[in-house]
Amino acid sequence: NAWNGLGWALQNQGKKEATGAFKECLVLEPKNAGALNGMGWISKGLGNEDEAIMWWQKSVQADQNSTAALRGLTTTLMARGQYHHAAVCYAAWVKVDPGNRKIKAELDDAMAKAKVSLAETKKALIAANKWLALLDESKYAETWDESAGVFRKGHTKEKWTATIKGIRNPLG
Repeated sequence: NAWNGLGWALQNQGKKEATGAFKECLVLEPKNAGALNGMGWISKGLGNEDEAIMWWQKSVQADQNSTAALRGLTTTLMARGQYHHAAVCYAAWVKVDPGNRKIKAELDDAMAKAKVSLAETKKALIAANKWLALLDESKYAETWDESAGVFRKGHTKEKWTATIKGIRNPLG
């Protein structure tokens, strides 16, 4: 606990030595939720979001009441557009603090955004499958027509058609 406390004191002062203190704590107690959370916040501050998420997940696994780690997870996942994963974390938080209206509202927001994201993903998959079907039917000019504007700006229809014919036709 002393190493964890020192880590947080140093972290709150913006000192790099916080990492060492948290690591010392974790050597002695690998499942110390506070030190795991601290490592998450340090990683986030260094721009290592994937690593931060890993630390926060370990913190929550060690102590499901680790709301500071849940805050890091939910905030980061929402900012990344990973609404479904954020909703799972918010739901865990609501279990810990069922009377927290703010967290319930954030859960509702994450779930609504996850639903919209899922609908957009389904639309994108339908469009991708349509495009692939055109490609499989050797309708190369139509694949260019159905491509995104950024793709069309990089290739003329004629160049795309000739290139894809040269690649696909020998493959059958």
